[in-house]
Amino acid sequence: MKNTPLFRIEPLESRIAPATFAVTSLGDTGPGTLRNALALADAHPGADTIIFKLAPAATGTENVITLASALTSAGNVTITGPGAGKLIIDANQTDRVFKITDGNPTTNSPVTITGLSIVNGKTTGNGGGILCYESLTLKNVVISGNAAHTGGGVSVGHDTAAHIKIKISNSLISGNTATAAAGGLNLYDFDSLALKSTVVTGNSATANGAGGVYAELNSGGTSLAITGCLVSDNRADHGGGIFLNTYSTNPAVKLTISSTTVTGNVSTGSGAGGGGVYIENGNAVITGSRISDNTSATVGGGVESHKISSLAISGSVISGNQSAGNGGGVFTQGSSAATLQPLIITGSGFFGNSSTAANGGGLFAIDGVALAISNSTFAGNHADFAGAGAATYGLVADKVNVTLSKSTFSGNVAGDAGGGLYTGGAGTVTIVKSTASGNTALTGGGFYVYSSDAVLTGVVDNANLAIKDGGGLKVIGTSNFKITGSTFRGNNATGAASYGGGIDIDHSTGTILSSLISGNTAQAKGGGVYTKSAGGIVIMASTVSGNVAGTGDGGGMYINCSSLVVQKSTVTDNTSGDHGGGLWVDDVPIFTVSGGLFTGNVAVDGGAIGAFASVGGHAGSILGVSITGNVAQVAGGVINTGADPAAISLQIAKVTGNTATSGVIEPDVSGANITFV
Repeated sequence: MKNTPLFRIEPLESRIAPATFAVTSLGDTGPGTLRNALALADAHPGADTIIFKLAPAATGTENVITLASALTSAGNVTITGPGAGKLIIDANQTDRVFKITDGNPTTNSPVTITGLSIVNGKTTGNGGGILCYESLTLKNVVISGNAAHTGGGVSVGHDTAAHIKIKISNSLISGNTATAAAGGLNLYDFDSLALKSTVVTGNSATANGAGGVYAELNSGGTSLAITGCLVSDNRADHGGGIFLNTYSTNPAVKLTISSTTVTGNVSTGSGAGGGGVYIENGNAVITGSRISDNTSATVGGGVESHKISSLAISGSVISGNQSAGNGGGVFTQGSSAATLQPLIITGSGFFGNSSTAANGGGLFAIDGVALAISNSTFAGNHADFAGAGAATYGLVADKVNVTLSKSTFSGNVAGDAGGGLYTGGAGTVTIVKSTASGNTALTGGGFYVYSSDAVLTGVVDNANLAIKDGGGLKVIGTSNFKITGSTFRGNNATGAASYGGGIDIDHSTGTILSSLISGNTAQAKGGGVYTKSAGGIVIMASTVSGNVAGTGDGGGMYINCSSLVVQKSTVTDNTSGDHGGGLWVDDVPIFTVSGGLFTGNVAVDGGAIGAFASVGGHAGSILGVSITGNVAQVAGGVINTGADPAAISLQIAKVTGNTATSGVIEPDVSGANITFV
């Protein structure tokens, strides 16, 4: 017999249809009111909608619902207002406006509010306008004139297990206050935040951080994005405009500010700063944004990042910010960990920022940072101390490594060292195809490099000014430097006792290769290059021309070091007010000048080359060099001089065609202990 299949009919699951409740009254209580509609929605299972069917307000006015106490909701509701400028919900400073919670910290009952204004809420707790423990979406909403302990305008957040998501768009958050933190928005312990096309302005936090926005991503969070917003004229102890934080250690999770303007914000505290933005922890990105005219009473007028994993700034303008401490534009402090925290600046401009009585007018990085700047401009910044354009500092484990490429530093002014760039400490410095021009400092007008190792390649260092030394560049305390294919032109060291119009090298060892040093001036010594107490110095295949040492030695080069090699270089048309128009060798135990050309140089003594030793045992050789057409009162070519000229054993090739204007019979060579080879 054929089996007949058996069919069983199962009932469909229980279905709950969403309900829509209409608000028809501007009253606070009773049928048709918003309070009543919220109660009906709470009593109805599932997600519900509240709409408004109110008579239009008189022309030029808005409908107003005035509250005697806070409105409450258990969530799972959408409140759809009549549109911007049509309805105000006013707590009249008697309580907060909304409190939204389902009563369970581990569940999430989302709420959406659109098209209305929330004003004049007041509480000694959190959330003057809205206190929400559920996911919240705000769109086309005004939150204004509210006050609370924390989160003057809005406070959203709860237990991590609730997985809260926050979306705020096309809204205005203005004039809210907090006696503690987060004057405008207090957003915390959430999974994701999208703050978009919103204006956050004129909010304040009296005793703590985040005048405009506090946003804190939880440990399992996935995204925090502020996009296309204006954050202006907010005020707090720190993080005047924005305070970002995260507990996530996932490197793929970013704290992002994009296409946003942060301007006119102020941080007033004596500890942390960040007039515009304060960032703590995590991987942060600022892109396509403008951070301008913010002020900090301590550090980071525009941005402070503190012990974060990384910060990347791209396609942005950091301008007109001021700090009373380090980092007028941006201040970054690493965590002093073995791995340096990346600070990456790409395609950005730092203009007109200033630090008062401190360092780093445009930017300051300290304590374990890997700073990389590319295709960026630092112009018109000011620092009372070091590094008007940018400054770094860190020792040993706290070192700051610097990589600078295809960038420009111009018109920056430092009261002390490094008009364009100052690097200090134990880190490495690499500068490639970058320009310093028209910068001013006490020392190191263009670049001031104090590091363990430094590589400068394709650098253009023009028309910078130092009062004391290193008009274009100062290298100090660097055990290994290499300058290749670079140009130092028209720089000046202007003080009466100034040294190194083009380059000043102090207690450092290294090489200058295939470079041009031209038209620089020092009022005292070393018009082109000045070295003092240096290690081994090598100058190879370079041109040193048209430099001037006003009253001292070494129109082209003044060299004091442990050993010197000048090879295949052209030294022409330099002028010294004393010895060594082209080159002055001062107490160098062993030196060699070979190949190349010395011509057209002028000095009082030793038109081309002068050598001096204070003790015996020094040895030098000048071989295979064309030395001709130089002029001095004594020894137009080479002079071996000093308290004991015989202290130097000098081997020299034939020197001809030079002029001694005093009529000395030996116009080419003067001095004792010279052997011709």
